[in-house]
Amino acid sequence: MFKNQAAIKRILERQIDQDKVSHAYLFVGKDSDVFAALFARTLLCDTKTMGGCGNCGACLRFDNDTHPDVQKLSGKEASIKKEDVIKLKHNFVQSSVEESNRQVYLLDVVDNSTPGAMNSLLKYLEEPEGQTTAILSTDSENRVLETIKSRCLILQLAPPTRSDRFNELSDLGYDAVDAFYLSYLDESDDFNEVKDMVHEFMSHLRNHRVNDAVLYLQIEGIKNKKLDREKFELLCDILELLLSSQSKKSEELSASLLDFNNRNELLESVLSVHDRVRPGVNIGLIIDQLVYEVMKIDKARKF
Repeated sequence: MFKNQAAIKRILERQIDQDKVSHAYLFVGKDSDVFAALFARTLLCDTKTMGGCGNCGACLRFDNDTHPDVQKLSGKEASIKKEDVIKLKHNFVQSSVEESNRQVYLLDVVDNSTPGAMNSLLKYLEEPEGQTTAILSTDSENRVLETIKSRCLILQLAPPTRSDRFNELSDLGYDAVDAFYLSYLDESDDFNEVKDMVHEFMSHLRNHRVNDAVLYLQIEGIKNKKLDREKFELLCDILELLLSSQSKKSEELSASLLDFNNRNELLESVLSVHDRVRPGVNIGLIIDQLVYEVMKIDKARKF
């Protein structure tokens, strides 16, 4: 997961190579807890591979939650309490440091801590003992006390791109159309609006109402001004995916509407029109070009 966090990866690798690991880190952003855990595993790994090699004894014990030099607290399900922090410190005192010569404690969602826990943690951060590294994580830096942040190296994670989310979902086995849709969930409401327009447009085609389909695009896109350049490109992206994908979802949404030749011709038309979109282009004219292409296919009686 460090592949999309090149700047952070370089900072951490440099610190490890120079044996200048900080005594406290705060990872901020989406999946910050995952990155925090990966960095903790790195520090304990026999090979010091970024993210951990996953094969050495230290990595295996870390993954199985049996490494004696790791303590974990999480504010995901319930607030971290003062007693939790005191117990964490006590456990470290009782345990022996292994070959890594480092003890690590992970605090996920550290902002969900009681005032007592924060004060206890602050004292621990102010007076680190030996080779002890605190690795904290949060989705919101603003909810972490300034006194805590001032004692940490703050690492702001770059948000995942849409392509990253799509590839990750695809790797998890999601249908291509579902992965595409889900990759936009963190975006604005524009996606849902454009998606609904695509489905309405395709619904008209499915019922052989080509005139209604193109009129719908012209009214919504031009008259009602619901399609600017970015939204029109998104509309083309969705149409291209539905018409080109062989997934079950796309079959339900597009293959049943058209025969094989119609589907390919419509895809070629959408691709052609999409290629004409440039900054400053008159989107009204581009929409009319797509309408012309669709009507041309219909005129050849292929719908």
